[in-house]
Amino acid sequence: CITKLDVLDGLKTVKLATSYQMNGEPCDLLPPGADGAAACTPVYEEMPGWTESTAGISEFVFIQWVAPFLSEFPEKVSAFKWASTIRQAPMALMNMVSSNINQWTVLAAMIPTVYSLSAGQLMAVPLDGMHRHEVLLTILQSLLGLVLLLNMRYSAFEALMIFVTWFVQFVIPSIRVEIMYVYGLLILGGFVQLLRGRRGMSAFRIFARQWRLYGKRQAAAQK
Repeated sequence: CITKLDVLDGLKTVKLATSYQMNGEPCDLLPPGADGAAACTPVYEEMPGWTESTAGISEFVFIQWVAPFLSEFPEKVSAFKWASTIRQAPMALMNMVSSNINQWTVLAAMIPTVYSLSAGQLMAVPLDGMHRHEVLLTILQSLLGLVLLLNMRYSAFEALMIFVTWFVQFVIPSIRVEIMYVYGLLILGGFVQLLRGRRGMSAFRIFARQWRLYGKRQAAAQK
C-alpha cells in the first residue's frame, strides 16, 4: 500500500515499478531472498500525476478509489499482462484471488490490532453508516465471486456482470444500497442454479482430490 500519498502532489508523472530485470532478462516476480532482490532492476511504468492537492478530494473517493488504484496498479499491470496469453491467464486470476484473500485476512486483521495499540487498550474499530455499507458491499461482492467460481470456470458474461455492477455503483455512489440488493439477487440466483444442478461445484471435488494427494505425499515422505 502507499502511505503519505500527498508527497506526490505536484508531480507531472508518477513512476510505478511493474516488473523487474535480472541479468538483462525480464522477471515478472521478485526472486526470493535479499541477494535475488538486490540483483534485480525495477522496470517502471509512467502514469499521469496531478497538480492539485489531494486534500481537495473527497474522503470517500480518495480512500475508496484513488489510493487503492495507485497502490495496486503494479499488481493489475502484471495480472493484465498474464491474462493476455492463454497459458498464463489462469495465473492472472490466481493473482487477483490471492490478493483479495490477503486483504481480507492479514491486512484486515491488522486494522483493529493497530487501532487498539494506538488507543492503548482493546477496542473495536468504530464504523459509521457509510463504512457499514462499504463493508457489506464488499462481503456481497466476495460471496458472489465465490458462487461464480464454485464450478472452477469464469465466463465472459460473468465477468461483464461483475464489471457492470461495480461500474454503476462507482459512477453513482448514492445507489450503493440498491446495488447491495442486486448483489443479493445475483447470489440467490447462483444458489438456485446450484440446487437445480445447473451450476457445478467442482471446487469441492478438486479440493478433496488435492487433499488426498497431499495425504499420500506426507505418508510417502514418512516411509
